[in-house]
Amino acid sequence: MTAPAEIQLHFTSTDMSVRQALIRLLAQLARHVPDQDDLGRVEIVVAEALNNVVEHAYCSAGMGPVDLRCRFGCGRLFVTIGDEGVPVPQAILVPEVVQAPLPLPEELPEGGWGWMLIRELTENLSYHRVGGRNELTLEMLVSIRDS
Repeated sequence: MTAPAEIQLHFTSTDMSVRQALIRLLAQLARHVPDQDDLGRVEIVVAEALNNVVEHAYCSAGMGPVDLRCRFGCGRLFVTIGDEGVPVPQAILVPEVVQAPLPLPEELPEGGWGWMLIRELTENLSYHRVGGRNELTLEMLVSIRDS
């Protein structure tokens, strides 16, 4: 079974829609990505990015359209998330330099770790704002099932 050229999902930015989109995405990816660790990494990254769209991009508007596209190439999965919400602040996109040792998990504050997780679990990310639209592309190494 060869990997699809592209997986496309379109939905509205609500918590329930994000959950349903993730379920559909992972079901489709599981046919082509045999490694459960790869699937788990994809789930964490995409969930964090989509939750940011719901919580921040559309915070003032309430909700709006989200496009999720995935394509395979050269042992990589490219995930592009598009929305019409507010722009992503540039400061968020700059990798943080952690100079002190991280606290114990039970001492970590709630929230604010999503972008660090996304950066840590992806090979590359790019963000563009074009014509009132956000486009975030995440690149991850994944094993792809041969036919």
